[in-house]
Amino acid sequence: MSSKHFAEEALIDFVLGEAPEDRQHEISKHLEKCTKCRDITDNWIEVFNQQTNAQPPADLKDKIWKEAMTKRSPRKKQRTFVFGLSSAAAVFLLLFGLLMDNHSNYRYKVAHNDDIVTANIQNNPQTEQLSVIPVADFNDIKGRLWINGMSQELLLEVDGLADITDKDYQLWVIYDNDEIKGELLSTVNGTSRILIKGNDVPQFKIIKASIEPLGGSPEPTGPETFVVPLKK
Repeated sequence: MSSKHFAEEALIDFVLGEAPEDRQHEISKHLEKCTKCRDITDNWIEVFNQQTNAQPPADLKDKIWKEAMTKRSPRKKQRTFVFGLSSAAAVFLLLFGLLMDNHSNYRYKVAHNDDIVTANIQNNPQTEQLSVIPVADFNDIKGRLWINGMSQELLLEVDGLADITDKDYQLWVIYDNDEIKGELLSTVNGTSRILIKGNDVPQFKIIKASIEPLGGSPEPTGPETFVVPLKK
């Protein structure tokens, strides 16, 4: 499944926690490598969770899905669903106060572990190198972070991450304006590497990580594992 995309209905079930446990885990692993499915999932998380902590009505997903599919033209079926909602479906969402924010305006790309082809940032004289600071009961965690505002790159290498099968490590990027964006951390034998490149990098204020439910959370909920203050 890692080479294919999940159907959007499956991703909606994943966000609502309605998929079987094995499918939840399968989708969670798929999202670590598939940006397309992750973008769709992130947008649904915003729709269902940002403006309300209450569980949406049981038939909300089906009503939205059927309405949107009915209104779609054949040539538009491959477009991301959240951005292609029909006006009627959008009104239906508004009635429940489920509004999207400017999540799609984040301007950076992410690579994990073996997907990081080069890391020239480490040898750039304009790069600042910072230490990863473990939190509380996670003293085995260590690592380094390299950030370069000129090249708009950030590289994080972390070691000592305990193996967890029923939860995920999630990285949190906190902006100067205190907005926060989450990225799942893919681990290999207790290590994780993540490279972030884009216009947003100079606006990062803090990088931290926490342990979250499988598939991640829209905001930090679990115990924090490490933190890296980027600006004094």
